[in-house]
Order: sequence, then structure tokens, then C-alpha cells
Amino acid sequence: FGKSGNAIIDDFILKNEFKWIPYNKFKNVKYLNEGGFGTIYKALWLKSLGDKDVILKCHKNLSENLNEFLKEWEYYEKCLVGFDDITINFHGFTKDPVTLKYMIVMDYANKGNLRENLTRIVKSDWKQKLYMLSEIISGLSKIHEENLIHCDFHDGNILNHGYDQTYISDLGLCRPVGSFLKENEIYGVMSFMAPEVLKGKSYTSASDIYSFSMIMWEFTSGVPPFNNRAHDFQLSLSICKGERPEIIENTPQCYVDLMKKCWNEDPLKRPSASEVKDVIMNWIFRPDDGKINEELKSNIMEFINAPIWHNNLATKSHNSHPKACYTSRLLDFTSKKLNEILDSAYNASRSDLIDFIIRDLRSLDENTSKKSNEILENEGSQASVKANEMLVSEDLNDYIIKGLGSLGMCYYITKAMINSIESINNNQQIIQQLKLNHGLLLNGYNVQPSSQAIFKEDGELNVNFYNGQPIVYADISFFLENLFIDKDNYDSTLQPSNMCINFPIAEITYKGELLKSFSECINDNSANLHTLYGRFYARKVLIGNKLFIKDLNLATPAQIDVLKFCLFCTYNSAKYSIEILFNSLFTLNLLPKIVTLDGEELNTYEKLYKWMNSLYQEKEKSIFIVSYYNLIPISHLEKIITSTDDFLDENQLGVTNFKKMLNLEEWIGDAVSDNLASWTSDFQLFQGLVFNQNCEMKISKKTAINFIKIPVVNPSNKTYMRIIKPSTKLEVSLISNDIFSLNSLSFFSPTKSNKECYENYIHILIKCEQYEILLNKDNVRPTKEFEHAIEEALNNMMPLKALQNIFNEYGQLFSQRIILGKSLKNILPTSSSSAFETIVSEPKSFKLHLDELNISYFLTPNGKIIEINDLLNWIQNPSNLEIIEFDDIIPLYKILEERQQKKIDDLLQNNHRILMTGVTDLKDLNNSDVEYYKRINIESLEDDNYEVFGSIISKDNSKLEGIYVNFGSYDLNGFFAMIKKLEKTNVDIKECHILWMIVGKPSELLAFSPSNREFQVNCIKKSIILQPNKLNYLIKPSFTLFRGYTIFVHACYSFANYEPNYVIELIEWTHSYIVFQIIKSIYNESNNIPLTDFDEVIDLDLHICVLCSYYKDLKIDNKKEEFILNSIGYILTEDNYFNSRNQLSQ
Repeated sequence: FGKSGNAIIDDFILKNEFKWIPYNKFKNVKYLNEGGFGTIYKALWLKSLGDKDVILKCHKNLSENLNEFLKEWEYYEKCLVGFDDITINFHGFTKDPVTLKYMIVMDYANKGNLRENLTRIVKSDWKQKLYMLSEIISGLSKIHEENLIHCDFHDGNILNHGYDQTYISDLGLCRPVGSFLKENEIYGVMSFMAPEVLKGKSYTSASDIYSFSMIMWEFTSGVPPFNNRAHDFQLSLSICKGERPEIIENTPQCYVDLMKKCWNEDPLKRPSASEVKDVIMNWIFRPDDGKINEELKSNIMEFINAPIWHNNLATKSHNSHPKACYTSRLLDFTSKKLNEILDSAYNASRSDLIDFIIRDLRSLDENTSKKSNEILENEGSQASVKANEMLVSEDLNDYIIKGLGSLGMCYYITKAMINSIESINNNQQIIQQLKLNHGLLLNGYNVQPSSQAIFKEDGELNVNFYNGQPIVYADISFFLENLFIDKDNYDSTLQPSNMCINFPIAEITYKGELLKSFSECINDNSANLHTLYGRFYARKVLIGNKLFIKDLNLATPAQIDVLKFCLFCTYNSAKYSIEILFNSLFTLNLLPKIVTLDGEELNTYEKLYKWMNSLYQEKEKSIFIVSYYNLIPISHLEKIITSTDDFLDENQLGVTNFKKMLNLEEWIGDAVSDNLASWTSDFQLFQGLVFNQNCEMKISKKTAINFIKIPVVNPSNKTYMRIIKPSTKLEVSLISNDIFSLNSLSFFSPTKSNKECYENYIHILIKCEQYEILLNKDNVRPTKEFEHAIEEALNNMMPLKALQNIFNEYGQLFSQRIILGKSLKNILPTSSSSAFETIVSEPKSFKLHLDELNISYFLTPNGKIIEINDLLNWIQNPSNLEIIEFDDIIPLYKILEERQQKKIDDLLQNNHRILMTGVTDLKDLNNSDVEYYKRINIESLEDDNYEVFGSIISKDNSKLEGIYVNFGSYDLNGFFAMIKKLEKTNVDIKECHILWMIVGKPSELLAFSPSNREFQVNCIKKSIILQPNKLNYLIKPSFTLFRGYTIFVHACYSFANYEPNYVIELIEWTHSYIVFQIIKSIYNESNNIPLTDFDEVIDLDLHICVLCSYYKDLKIDNKKEEFILNSIGYILTEDNYFNSRNQLSQ
């Protein structure tokens, strides 16, 4: 079959007797899927003994990690020896001639992987299931016998072929026992991973056995494990804490027992693959010794009597959770973080609350709020509930109890300083500061402690950590007269659109003896009872702190969702000491105001985190009573104190100054995952777009913008089909990257591929829009770093190259409209040669077009096949969001301030400019010569398509007559100056200098000094024929000339890049033409008259440069000096302007 041309591969092929198969030996190459290690294609291998269906697998980074890859196949070969029937056959290698990537050639399993066959397998009888399991465990046992472990054992790597033949594939992580991934990295399919692996322990054979237990469970359920859960940090916590899939009803008990042994928490207690194989084999076949004991007989009868199809999961329409993932991947959290949470000091006392910790903030599982909801329901989660039967109206006078609830909103603020929660117990000072032994006064708007104490201060003080979540009170409206805040800087009221969030850290109960003075006052029915002691006593208080959210009514839904996400991030970061980075694009001053009890506005993320951290992490902290619970009318205190009946513990006085009470998680809801901040992290929404010369797009590494206004997010429910026939490779690349508008894309101009024709293929795209994100460039400003980088580039000698480097980091393009949703695609050949686009907006009309195109399936972005019959179901069912379109695209530099924009626009114009200037001394020349050649070296030019103009100047910087210079032999590193001195000129050449100026197009040469960018330049090239007895020649430019313009000119032979022996001087000008005089540069010694006779007709090219500017001085790059323009060229003045008194010489 030939050789690959790669010595490493050829040696490996020879050593292992594999094949190198040329790519042209394959036809009908078709994309199948994409896994954790690479992309999979199906192809027909053209063989002399009969064609064969095979798999072509293009491993990720195979070309870069060839040695590592070949080691994998050495391990794989060990498993093939003598066991061809349990591992997929490997034939050799090939190479894609387009992508130049190596591919491995393997047998094709015509039934797909195990996961794709679960609904069929679950309907099989137990004998067939056990037979398939025996094949799988036999293959795994063989791997373990070779002292190897699979490390990525799951249902996607078990292949089915023919009549229930099973093979193990993708030994992508297969390594000798004892090998490790990088420290703290977790790779694989989470739901199949053993808890010790999630915690960062080494992979072992026991880890593979745990994975096998999940396959055992699938055979009873017909669905993958945990398919109704998000595969996130929360699930990993649950697995490490012992959660396993639910045992399916009617599963034989012996099977359940073996499965549980395989998923045991302790890897040392799991059976080996060999032991599992023996057990399953004994269930299928008679033992080797022929003896069947009672236990085995009982086990076999369990399988015989078990229902064939007993699973209630597979009988239902059981859709997977949109964030369940069954592709091998590097998890987005580390084992270190997982262990930090599991080993946290909170683990023992807050086992319920730890379930709420979510490392992946975009994957909050709906089940985590169950316990919190139970707590809230027990304590009253409604602002107003039905009245309790026990009313104490005789003690309320003109007050009406409207229901039972918590006084969590308005009250006189009681504050204390503590060193830690633990130090509170039996602390008399805390009792005094928080007035825990006082009654409560209500006036309909707030609560405050009574002036006189009810209980003695030496009672029992009990403090417990608060085990719930923060409590959110929505739509509050109450007076703040009694809050100790800066009233001068505060509104007199909070409007109904505002919100309060309580952050309790502990709950306190206090029991003491009634004071004699209080008892006497009650017994005497004193009129001052309520004035002195209040109306209620709170048997329990929550201490902590609280925040107020203002201006919610002015906020957009997008702003509110970002605020929720920010509070969620900050709360979890502070409480659980885990690093959660909130996107710095969304500064808090763009969101509704967050205000503390002291009136301080927390307008930066740092201030908010400091506030949270002080509450949850610092030992010394200010604490407040944030809620009063179990309120008892003070007239009942004596009865309750002497009674053992504590039925009033659940009673809470209701208030009506808020509309809704939720826990933090309920209030945040879907905003944890569906908000601009999380989308920005997930999709890098507001990064720039970078295209290389081959039209390949990537997202920029750096962010160039800061928001001055949060983008608008509009929900969308559009579904449409796009049929596009691109005509160039650029259009193909744009479509592949979800860009369909070609406006404003000339900025990045990938020249190599822009005009390259594309073969006749059409792209069929299904788009389901869910969100439209709109961001006008007027609502952003460039970051200081971006502005500074641009300014440095603009002042660079090679500004375009410097700008290109910056835009490669920050992006060349910026999208002002981004669509999120989901998409499908297919690409088909077509006979049409012209470009076109069709949009079909009604899903019911899709079938007509798809039938015409003969399309049977579509592909999701991750390679999953969606059959046409399942298309409507796919459209209707929710799935993970993705970017499906970038629109309203502008060059990124258009977000810059106008001054910088104009400078870049100026650079991008394809006009001639002054690229560089310099002064070079002539000290090394010889005065005895008449002609001189001086090499002038320069740097930074990318092309030799430039012109040089200049003159010889004296040591006092004045232009010299009688000595002339021209330039030629241009290359990337410099040019030559040809100097000609008249015979009668008495000039010391060693004291002279060359003043030179390079003119060209910055876009071609890239070099462009900032010194003289204000000059506008026009270049003219005119061919003339020198004629005898004619001195003056008229040149008509294509533009109008004006006084103050400066003219430079020199001549070259048409066939050579140097000037002949002629001197050219400006004689006169008008607005429409210039007249030059051309004479020979050698004078007649006898009469000093120019020689005008030419021996022959001569063709000359005049190179003319016009500086269209009124500036008088030219800045020199290699000297800190300026030269007047007439020292290098001719300035158009009134004196040399043609008028009626001057006649044009012929």
C-alpha cells in the first residue's frame, strides 16, 4: 500500500504489520460523529477482494502528538492478541489530503454504540442481556490482565455489530496502571466516573468496574445514568456523597447486588473484572465443575421469572436534561475544588446546605432547592396567609392580625459587634446590645424594641448556625424613619419596586425569667403595659445583615438577570470560599443599586464581595437582627412560661409591607444559567472576531470593550431554514461561523481566499432563535488597555503591522447583534454555479424543500444526527444554547473615539504618503570625483515598490545649486543615491548631506512614520520624449494644483531605474499644469550655456511627487530637526505662477 512519508509512522506500520492506505482508496467519506478524542467518519474502503465499510478516525492533535498517539495503539495491540472478537479491528493509517491530518482506519460497527441501542436492549430477555454483558466484561478483563486500565469506559465506547456482537473501542486514555492525568484534571463522562476519580485519585481497574456498573444499570433502565440531571459540579458532589441511579423495579436481586458491589464507594470493595465475568458466566452457562448450588439456582430462577420489559423509564417519553453530557470532555472544575467543598468545615453542620453549592454557576439543578423550600414552607413562605385560629385580639387593641408570617422587613435596627458566632453563647453583652430580653413595638410600618426589658439578662442563650438560604422580600414599601441611615442622602420611602434581601448567619433563642416589674405590670392591667413593654415577644431571631435593591422598576430584564447572577456568584464565593469570577464587563453601576443598611451603595464588585466576605468569613463582624420569629403577645407570656405546650413556636405574626417572599435560589431561578453574564463566559459573546488569511475564524483572546449600558436581550421564537449557495471560500467560512451578512467585512480582507472560488455545494441550515442580543457601539467604550495599545500602534514606525497584531488579539470585527438558539446543518452538492440564498420561515413548509433536496438527516454542531422524521420533535424540545448568528458586524476600531478612528481610516486608504525621511552625511566621499554613489540603509520595509525624492544640502541646511542627486536600486533594506556635481561647482562634498524622503503606499510597505502623516501626497508618472532645441515640457496632473503645494521631480530612462545626466527645474505652473525645464547637467566651460542639442530622441519617465499641503516644514525621522520644504523641492508660489505677462516657452 505504500508509505506515508513520515518516518515515525512508517516505522510503526512496519513494526506492527499494519497498512498505510492512500486516501484515494476511500470513497463516500461521510461525517458520523465527534467524540472526546476526535472526529469520526464512515467510508467505503476499495479493496481488491471486496469493498469494506470502515471508520476513519481523525484524532485531535494527532499530528502534533504523534508519539503519544502511537503509544496508545501499542497498548491497544496488547489487547488484540488472541482476543480479536472483543476489540474493534485496527487496519492502519491514512491522511486527508485537504486537512493534511492523519487518520486511523478501523472496522465499522454497523449497529452503532451501546447508548444508541439501549431502547432495543432493554426489551431483550435476560439471557441476551447477560450474554452481551459477558462480552463486555470479558474485553475489560483482558485489558486489566495486561496491567492496563481503560480510563474512559462508557456506553459510547462499546460498539455493536451484527447480531449483538460487542467491541470495546477508543482506548484513548488507556495507560499502564499507575499513570496519571495532569494534576487535578478530570476527564471523561461524569455519570460513568468513579467518585474517587472525581476526587482526583488515580485511575485504577476498580474505576473501570464502577463504569461497568453504570452499563449494568443501563441494561435495566434503557436510558443512560443521570440523564435527567445536569452533568455539573452539583452532580459530581452528589456522586461523591453516595448518590447512585435509582434501582429499577423488578430487577433480579442477584443482579442488583452485583451492580451495587461494582459501584461501591470504596474501590477496594469492588470485585475485579475477572470475578464479575465469572459470576455472569455462571448465570449463563453451567459452572466448569458442573455443580449448581442453591444460591446459583435461586439466582437463575430470578432471571427466568423476571419480566422481559419491566422498565417504567423507557416506556415514558423521557427526554434527557439539556445539560446532560455523554461525550468525553475535560470537566470545567478541578478535583481540588471538589475536595475543598467536601472537606469543608461546613460539611458536618450544613449537610443540607452544601447541596446548594454550585461550582458551575450555569448549571444549577432544579432539585437542589427541595430542602430549602421545605424549610421556607414550614416557616411561612407567603407574605400573607390565612389567619390562625388562635387570635389574641384583646391584646392588640386597634391592631389587626392579618395572618401568620415573619417580621423580616421593617424594624428598629439593633446592632452588635461579635468576634465569632461561637463566642455569642452566654454573652450578656450581646443580650443587651440586641435587646433579646425586650418586647417589640409595632406601628404598622416597623418594629422596634420596647423601652423596658421583659426578661432577666441571665437566661439561656442558644445560638445555631442558620441552615437556610438568604431570603428575598420583593416589592417592599415601608418607611425608613427608624433606620439609622444617612437620611439626607436617602429618599424618605422605598418605592414598591424595590427589594430587600436578608442574609442570616445564625438563629438565636433566649429563655429567661420574667422580671418582677413586668409581672406586676401585667397583673395590675397597667395602661402603660404596651407603651413600656411592647405588644409581642420574639422567641427566635435571625442575625446577619441585609441589602436593599433599588430602582428595579427602571431596570431591563437583562439588567435584573445580570444582577441576580452577580449576587449568586458573590454569595457562593464568600460563603464557601470558592473562587467564582464575575465577568468584569458588567460593572455594578450598570445595574439596579445595591445599598447596605448604613446607606452605602455597593457600586463595584469588589465592594460587594468585601461586604459578603465580612459577613461570612471574617471573625469580627457587625451583625443585626434581620428577622423576628415566633411572636407571642406579651399578655400570654406568663401562661406560656409555665406551660409545657409549645404550640406557639410555629406562629409568626404577618405583615403586609411586601408582596412576595422567596429564598435566594427561587428568586434567581433560571438567571443562573440564562443571563448575559453567564452567556458572556460560555460563548465569549462580546469578544472580537479574528480571521486569518485562510478565512479561518476564531474568537479574540482579549476583550476590547467596557459597557456603558447593558445590552438589550429580546426573547425570540423564530424557526426558519436557510438554503445558501456560496460562491467563494470566504463566504463558506462566514457561513460556517454563523455570519450571513457580508457588509463591512472588507476591513480584514483575507486576500488569499477572498476571491477563491468554491465548488458547487449548497448549505442547508435550520435555525431556532431563542434570544436576540443587541449592542449598539454607542453603548460601549474601549478599554483603557485597548485604547493605549491602539495609540502606541498609531505612533509606531510600522503602524499597520502593529495594528494588525493588536486586532489579532482583540478582534478585527465586532458583532452588534448576536442570536442565541440552536441549529442544524447539512451540505449537499449542487449543479447550480451561481450564488443564491433562500429562507423558509414556516417549519411545516420544510418538508417540501427537504424532499426536493433529498435530505434524510441533519447534524447538530457536536455531530449528533437528527433524522428528518425527528426534526419537528427536535425543534419543539429544549436544548443547550449556542450562537447561531453574528449580525450587524462592524470593524472593531469603530468603537474607538473619533480621533483614533480617523487616524486608522487614514492609514487604510490606499494612497501615496511620506513613509520615512532622513538626512545622511557624505563624509566618506571623495571631492575629486564628479559622480558619487552612496548606499543608504534603512529598515522595516516590506516591499520595494516605493520612490525616493531628495536634494543635496549644505552644512547650514540650505539647498545647494550645481549638485544634484537621484535615487535608484530600491530594495527592502535601502537604496542608492546617485550624486552628480557640475564641473564648475566648487562644493566640498564631505561637508554636504543628502536630505531624502521615501514615498509609497503604507498598505504595501507597512512602514509609515508618524512624523509627516498630515501631508497628503499625489504621485504622477509621465513619459516624455526629449527633443532637440526644446527645454520646457508641460505636464497635466489629474487633480487641481494650488499655491503652497510642493513639487518633487526626477527622471529615469524608461528601461532603467536611474536618472540620466539631466537637471530638471520647475519653471511655472497653473491650476491645471506644471512646466519643467530639462537640461544636461554638464556645462560648457567656455560660455556657461546649457547644452540643449541632443544627438538622438530620448524617452524619459518623469516621476513627480506633489505634497498637497500648506505645511512649510518637513520633520526628519533620524534627526530631531525640521527642514523647510523648499530645501528639498519646489514650492508653488505666486512668483512662479503663469499669468498673461509670462508666455509659455515652447
